[in-house]
Amino acid sequence: MKHWFPWLCLALLAYGGWNWFDARRVYRTSGMLVADAPLQKSVRADRFDVRGFSVTPLAQYEMRARVLSVRGVPL
Repeated sequence: MKHWFPWLCLALLAYGGWNWFDARRVYRTSGMLVADAPLQKSVRADRFDVRGFSVTPLAQYEMRARVLSVRGVPL
């Protein structure tokens, strides 16, 4: 009965750490805001395939941004 206790403790610690890391707050500081608005331009480009999907570009974007989190995106 004693051999499962360390594994239980480890599992609880891992879950608690993951839960804390996943639910942490994002604090906005003065350097996080961007002064310029994103620019969008219409484009005409040929259709191309990505992983079995057909993609038709409609616009080109230019912006300064900071990615704070990514979920469920296979890279």
